[in-house]
Amino acid sequence: MHYGRVLKACRLDARASQEELAHRLHIQQADVSRIENDKKEPTLSLAIKWAQMTGNEDVIAALAIGIDVATIMTEMFNLQVVMNLKALARFMY
Repeated sequence: MHYGRVLKACRLDARASQEELAHRLHIQQADVSRIENDKKEPTLSLAIKWAQMTGNEDVIAALAIGIDVATIMTEMFNLQVVMNLKALARFMY
């Protein structure tokens, strides 16, 4: 299974750069990039740590039971964009 897209969404949700997350995980930034681009598969322990460091523990639990987390993360991201646009519109008017 390809986890890169989901793990990247977790990192972006936490508003962390690849460098910041790599530092917290004690890995190289290049490894973060390889994992996010599905060129390297993370160990289970690294995926769990990644989720903890980004505040997305529920995502790893959902992956473990076979839920399509990529779709959920996309919907969460889209919801956040809509909320930001509504806040901006309130500010402007």
